[in-house]
Amino acid sequence: MAQLVTMSFEHLNVSVQTTDYIYYVKVTQVGTLTSVTRFDTGSYNNIIKLGYVFDVDRENNRIKVFWDDSDNDGDGSPDVPLPTIDDFILFSKSKPNNTSSLVGYYALANFVNNSNEKIELFSVGSEISLSSK
Repeated sequence: MAQLVTMSFEHLNVSVQTTDYIYYVKVTQVGTLTSVTRFDTGSYNNIIKLGYVFDVDRENNRIKVFWDDSDNDGDGSPDVPLPTIDDFILFSKSKPNNTSSLVGYYALANFVNNSNEKIELFSVGSEISLSSK
């Protein structure tokens, strides 16, 4: 049986929208309190699909996610447990709603850093194809 779960965030990603898929992964701290290289790490093999976004509340930085709390294996707990506060939450776009490309002769990109800390941009990509002559 599916139910709605509300998830709150300090900052909600501007790209998240309804029908996006929400995933999470358990993380492990690497390094020590006195180490400069302390960070969290999670394994790609341990990513868990939680459900899909039903509603986005940007004003309060919350999303509602359809979560399947079924117990198909009969152990008394849901097959997909809810994430904890220490888990890393991520999302992916749903293909049916994000399949088309941009159309036109002009594109403008605006990158905004909402953080007060230095942020490093790893990569930006685009795809351009000739559509008319």
